[in-house]
Amino acid sequence: MGNELADQTAKNATVNRNLPEFRLSLSASSIKKDMIEHLLSQWPQRWDTSVTGRRTYQYLPKVTKNMLSSSSAITKYISGHGPFPTYFARFGLLESELCECGLRGTPDHYVFACINTRTLHLPKPSEDGNWKQ
Repeated sequence: MGNELADQTAKNATVNRNLPEFRLSLSASSIKKDMIEHLLSQWPQRWDTSVTGRRTYQYLPKVTKNMLSSSSAITKYISGHGPFPTYFARFGLLESELCECGLRGTPDHYVFACINTRTLHLPKPSEDGNWKQ
């Protein structure tokens, strides 16, 4: 009985011209391309309104495909997701956010202020933030 019903349903489908037409692009490259286009179309609005990633947003306010960095050190600095006491303390991996020098161990602290990394310091940016653009 089940096979007969399936056969009849299949036969009806071949003669019924009111069925919706489906266009499926099933190649992996086509699916990947469609997904990337969809994500890139949504990314700018989500990036502008998200409550997370605001540190990275200060450095990269506009969404582009070129936002990816090949340098893990730069990515860690910009995102703040690196070997910093503030990051480790956030996950309970350290009890304190303080650097060995006694100040809060943020990425900016190590790049601009820490006495232990002074030979690696960069010039302190202006307060108006124009240096980031």
